Amino acid sequence: IVKEDCRNIHQGDVIDVKEIVQDSGNGQVEMRKTPHGVAVISQTCDIVQKSKKRVCVAPIIDVDDEGILAAKKGRRPLYLYLHDQYDEDKELVADLEYMTSIPKQSIVGQKIIARAVQHSSGKAAAMFADRLGRVFTRFPYPDEIPPVFKKFQKHIRSKSDKKSDIAIVLSYVADIRIGAQQWENPPYDLTVIFIVKSEFICQSEDANDWASHVIGLNGQESIGTLSVPRICALLVENISKKEEVPDAVISNLWAAFCDCIYTDWIKPELGSGVSDVEIVTIADTEFSYRDYIESMSLDLSVLSNSNE
Repeated sequence: IVKEDCRNIHQGDVIDVKEIVQDSGNGQVEMRKTPHGVAVISQTCDIVQKSKKRVCVAPIIDVDDEGILAAKKGRRPLYLYLHDQYDEDKELVADLEYMTSIPKQSIVGQKIIARAVQHSSGKAAAMFADRLGRVFTRFPYPDEIPPVFKKFQKHIRSKSDKKSDIAIVLSYVADIRIGAQQWENPPYDLTVIFIVKSEFICQSEDANDWASHVIGLNGQESIGTLSVPRICALLVENISKKEEVPDAVISNLWAAFCDCIYTDWIKPELGSGVSDVEIVTIADTEFSYRDYIESMSLDLSVLSNSNE
């Protein structure tokens, strides 16, 4: 039950509020039924302050399994996925398009029916806040950018939730970021950066005869002619046996991974709007703050142009 001072609720809690007041869209207000409750969107630190008289909430909506998966994977940016920490079978979706603020007093005494994070601070709370924040901070890519990454997006999204070698390689990646020399006018010259967790990448300048040391590469294969799935399979095998191969093997397999993605998935989609795309990898321990502020996270789950 929500206490009088609201100090027992967190961002991400679902409260049993049956209706909320909203703008009807024609300059008037209306009561919106919320039979599944509302999710608390306000930051926890704002909720508990006595000076704050209102709280931002979004209605929990009834969606099918496909809708839940779309929210979970970030494919519907205004659908906020919530997984109850006390009931692993309870998955909920809040519709942020209908987010509104209501008096804090209207939730006092109401039942807390789900909780997306167990504690107001900690890693889980930070991850939830980050997921929520992305709804409002996503970079507005120019319309020329999404078509170039359509094939890339399709392959990555289709493999990311499966037990494939590509999915395993993606699990080694902390983030994918994109930078450009300028964003104002086409054509754009882009750099895509795979930021790899340091334990899964090696930095080596030694490239002499490295391919002969690749575990699993048969004599009939040439690195330059392999597909992305095949290179991912070699990456997974060689990283799992990292102590048995030279650092140059891991380093150059990552380079081959980037080259193959460009050749197979990016280059065929280049047009007048994008002149070139360079794909590189870097260890998360080597990625600088300057690199961070000069690039944006490439959120493939929701990448689209203004007409979609």
